[in-house]
Amino acid sequence: MINFPLSDLDAKLIETAATQAPFGKGTETVVDTTVRDTFEINPDKFSFKNPAWTDFLRTVTKTVADGLGLPPNLPPPRAELYKLLLYKTGSQ
Repeated sequence: MINFPLSDLDAKLIETAATQAPFGKGTETVVDTTVRDTFEINPDKFSFKNPAWTDFLRTVTKTVADGLGLPPNLPPPRAELYKLLLYKTGSQ
């Protein structure tokens, strides 16, 4: 289990389970750690166990929908986990 705020040890645990994250450069997707030293984990490899997470996402999606001016009678936007990114210090 990883806790927040993220400790150096927990960051190392994430890094060992992750792969180097590529980024878009023009029409190519590349890995260049001098530009972006970032690691990624696909959502099938982790989950959030904090019981407050669901309510937090519900609040965020409502705030986004309201901020975009979406009609309240429409279903709210969905929040879907894409990837977990770990950015090394100074990588962005």
